[in-house]
Amino acid sequence: MKGYKFYNNIAGWFVFLVAAFTYLSTIEPTASFWDCGEFITSAYKLEVGHPPGAPFFMILGRFFTMFSFGNPALVAKMVNILSALMSAFTILFLYWSITHIAKRIITKSKELTQGELIAVIGSGIVGALVYTFSDSFWFSAVEGEVYATSSFFTAIVFWAILKWESEADQKYANRWLVLIAYLMGLSIGVHLLNLLAIPAIVFVYYFKKYEVTKKGIIYSALISVALLLFVMYGIIQGLFVVGSKFELLFTNTFGLPFYTGFLLYLVLIFGGVIFGIYYTFKKSKVLWNTIFTIFAVILIGYSSFALILIRSLADTPMNQNKPDDVFSLLGYLNREQYGDRPLAYGQCFNSRLDETNPYPVVGDVYYDKKDKDGNDKYVIVDHKIVRNYKSSDKMVFPRLYSDQASPDHITGYLYWTGHKESDFFYAKTDPETKEPIRNRYGEIQYDRQSQKKLPSFADNLRYFFDYQLNFMYFRYFMWNFAGRQNDIQGNGNVKDGNWISGVKFIDEMRLGNQDAITKEMKNNKAHNVYFFLPLLLGILGMIFMYSQGKKGIQYFWVVMLFFFFTGVAIVLYLNQPPFQPRERDYAYAGSFYVFAMYIGFGVAFLYKFLKNYTSEVISASVATILSIGVPVLMAQQNWDDHDRSNRYTARDYAKNYLSSCEPNAVIFTNGDNDTFPLWYIQEVEGFRTDVRVINLSYFNTDWYINQMRKRAYKSAPINFTLKPDQYERGKRDVIYKMENPGIYLQEKYSANKQRFEKDYKLIYDEYLDVLSKSNFKNVFSKEYKSLSEGYQAIDPVQFYSFTQKLNNDKILNDIKIDKAIIEKLNTKVENLITEISNAPAPLQTIINHIAQENRAYMIPLQNQEMVNYLPTTNFLLPVNKEKVLKNGMVKEKDSSKVVDAIRWDIRKNHITKNEMMVLDMLATNNWNRPIYFATTVGNSLYMNLEDYFQLDGLAYKIVPIKARAKTFGSEGRVNSDVLYDNMMNKFVWGGLEENSDKIYFDENNRRFVMNFKSSFKALAEQLINENKFEKAEKVLDKCTNLFNNNVAQFNYYDLIFARQYFKINKEKKAINILKIAMDNFEDELNYYVSLDDKELLGMQDDVGRMAAVYQEALKTLYDYKQDKIADEYALRAYSLIEERFQFTQQMANLNSGRAQQNWYSNLPDFKMGLLQFQLFLSEHLDK
Repeated sequence: MKGYKFYNNIAGWFVFLVAAFTYLSTIEPTASFWDCGEFITSAYKLEVGHPPGAPFFMILGRFFTMFSFGNPALVAKMVNILSALMSAFTILFLYWSITHIAKRIITKSKELTQGELIAVIGSGIVGALVYTFSDSFWFSAVEGEVYATSSFFTAIVFWAILKWESEADQKYANRWLVLIAYLMGLSIGVHLLNLLAIPAIVFVYYFKKYEVTKKGIIYSALISVALLLFVMYGIIQGLFVVGSKFELLFTNTFGLPFYTGFLLYLVLIFGGVIFGIYYTFKKSKVLWNTIFTIFAVILIGYSSFALILIRSLADTPMNQNKPDDVFSLLGYLNREQYGDRPLAYGQCFNSRLDETNPYPVVGDVYYDKKDKDGNDKYVIVDHKIVRNYKSSDKMVFPRLYSDQASPDHITGYLYWTGHKESDFFYAKTDPETKEPIRNRYGEIQYDRQSQKKLPSFADNLRYFFDYQLNFMYFRYFMWNFAGRQNDIQGNGNVKDGNWISGVKFIDEMRLGNQDAITKEMKNNKAHNVYFFLPLLLGILGMIFMYSQGKKGIQYFWVVMLFFFFTGVAIVLYLNQPPFQPRERDYAYAGSFYVFAMYIGFGVAFLYKFLKNYTSEVISASVATILSIGVPVLMAQQNWDDHDRSNRYTARDYAKNYLSSCEPNAVIFTNGDNDTFPLWYIQEVEGFRTDVRVINLSYFNTDWYINQMRKRAYKSAPINFTLKPDQYERGKRDVIYKMENPGIYLQEKYSANKQRFEKDYKLIYDEYLDVLSKSNFKNVFSKEYKSLSEGYQAIDPVQFYSFTQKLNNDKILNDIKIDKAIIEKLNTKVENLITEISNAPAPLQTIINHIAQENRAYMIPLQNQEMVNYLPTTNFLLPVNKEKVLKNGMVKEKDSSKVVDAIRWDIRKNHITKNEMMVLDMLATNNWNRPIYFATTVGNSLYMNLEDYFQLDGLAYKIVPIKARAKTFGSEGRVNSDVLYDNMMNKFVWGGLEENSDKIYFDENNRRFVMNFKSSFKALAEQLINENKFEKAEKVLDKCTNLFNNNVAQFNYYDLIFARQYFKINKEKKAINILKIAMDNFEDELNYYVSLDDKELLGMQDDVGRMAAVYQEALKTLYDYKQDKIADEYALRAYSLIEERFQFTQQMANLNSGRAQQNWYSNLPDFKMGLLQFQLFLSEHLDK
């Protein structure tokens, strides 16, 4: 009979093939959202991505992209295949890890019996396949991100320490430790999560080599943490900290060229390690030789980061943070741009700054430059400062730390700790009445700078357990081993993003009435239930391990330690604030990997249990067959929401952003999902490389601005007025407004001459007429001659200076003019000057003002530092009409609408560096290139330019045409010809037109649907306004067919389509949309009324939105005389609300208007919304 090794290998490769087939069948064929586009780009062209970089992933990815054989459209798929195969290998090593441990626990002899063999292999297969089909791991396995490869390293190093354990007493067993160290070094170049396996590795070593004692366990725990910290801070950061000291010494002190000190330092490090290996080998010091070898191979693996430095020096188009010297590379590795979070001791969200030293300097920022003699030198350009809080306002274990700079975080802290704003802050009061200030909804406003009291230690613990541990870890854990409610990002209510089991009575205890959930919730492809089966099997596996004597207990704690560090320890370290931009389950995939081991051992538990009643072979077979149903169930539940095989949406949406732009355009973006896909489509597939994509978040940094000054493929450099040394780090980071209307009067007059010239001429002529009738022309003949040349010879500012000289009794007496006459004329001149001073200033003039290095153009701060300032925020951008028509920025049919200048006020008290550079671009560009804002950027970054926006698809173009009124669904104006051509002819739809029934539209994709619907609405509205009904119908048909109710459930946006169909006399289509939408709303209302008040409190916004859109749908029907249909829905809605809340009965019992007002004001928001909706229903039904 063939032995265990043969069957173990066969079964291992079998689960590998199952996993590989699964992932390769479901991979996305192109780039996905979030960081995937960036990682694929960095791999394909070895460009520098975001800190701290993933150089070894880049190398692996680059290798895989070679198999695209020159077809750039296949590059992303090759990187996705890398993730799929790495994930499949993770499953392979997981299987072998489970069978290794199971074999050692189950068998009591050297040879396995047939039953034990089946049980061991069954344990491995079930545990590995459960993880294969688990939600979080499958998600990462089918996209080009680092987490799949990181999981592979986690799996292989744990398997390797088990291999060492089996050979520990052999001569060359330490080779496995060396391999582990090398893999650890390589994994640093993928993701640091792999390092969390170190404690488990240390304990495997301890249990194998030493007699177990309490003291030994404590020492092992301390050593494991020390090793983890040594790698993280001693090697990853420490090497470069010391290297930077060498570099600074050799360059600035010894005057040697850049990199000399650092290269010498590397020579010393590697030379020392090589000598250590040689010396310990010669002296037969095995332990020290192993230590030196391990250190050496870690460094060899870590050396992949040389790629970051080399490629940054090559100045690739994507070169984030530009880590091209040891100082910038150190900041890059330390992820300094993301800031620090307190862990064991620190501030709370309303802690006060120390009054004596609020912002201490903790370090310097060096830039490599040349001194005045042309020698290399590092120059301090800025200081690293931190916020220093009062000692009395700090506490142990600060979980509620994010302060007033993040108001949403404070709102989240209050929600998760059950507090009110009044518990921690004082109300804002009117200085005169001393009464609390209220907003327009009557809500008291609180001053978040005023500390009433600090949150308690118990508040921090509550937030830690309820949010960080339960919601942001245990919820994800249960997604994978109990079931997932849906793919909607959760923020704590009962209907979005929770775990669910499929066991009705348990789910209803947490999530309300499950019989009443909406069709959308039932049909959400991510609605997956496993009936607790994986979880129960895992718990049985834990019990089995712990009950199997000394060896079983040791393995139990090794796995449990591994589980803790890849789960709860990450929760402790991340210290996450509320309202994360996305779900974070991928960060804890290592923890779920470990729990899958326990699930595997659950098969062994069943085997041991059944063995009491039947033979070994039968019990092992039955246990395996029963348990294999768990991964089969998970595969069946999860396949549809993990299958991305027909989805091209991220790629095609990126194309649509760029297709919205004219040639040689600039487009401003802001987030990950409107930037990284665009980088991918340009850098990898070479699509529309003439368009320059500028991410406004990065635009705050000097290195990114400098990149914009360089040509990138077909995109010409961006021109700026400010020079690189004027916006480098620490300079002009914030420009404050200090109103100074008295400067640049001549420039203001010149720019606004059309507005002021007529008034100036009248005043000038009146003044000259008075002077001509006086003795002025005799006393001041030279001045009179100059004045006689006319108002065009002297500008108002010069004229004002002249008139001020006449405010002199002696002069007036000499020229024989009545003082009252001159005073009256001078008042007119002064009024004119006041108007000019308040007029918009030329934007280029203001940019030149900001660029001034002369202290006369600066203002002092409280610390007497002189800084540049904004003298006004009321700007003027001149328009060259001939140029904008010639270069096609404005179409000929709109030529009559072109303004002479854009005049606007940005209405800000200060501008940040990115806003300053946007203004600089606008001024310096001088209408040479079209400039766009992505529709997803957000109003706060539009610089208040919306009146000059033109919607061209997924981007607003700045045009010199003022929109008289906003078109519904968009900012600014619409050129129907341009927008129609883009959306109906140029745009692509990610496979939606061909495979809408096969494409899984997750929440990210559904968010983008709203952007497209908004643009379709704007286009249809404009076409209707132009009486182009046939075109409008085509637009509406295309949108409603593309984004039908199955792709993205009809909601408020679609009600506008219905109104537009009515406007073009397509009644049937309008009614069809409204019926579908109202069926959705009625379904939703039925669900809400099934919940209790506590459950509804967490969904006040959702309930209010539903009531508002339902009301709007009914109003549309009533407006277009469809009363019969509307009444049917209205009656059902009224009955549902009244049956649940009995508003009518309650109001009838109130005997006065005051009592009714008090009752109403005390209603929670969700009841107010439903009451208002019911009153609307009642009004129409009464008619």
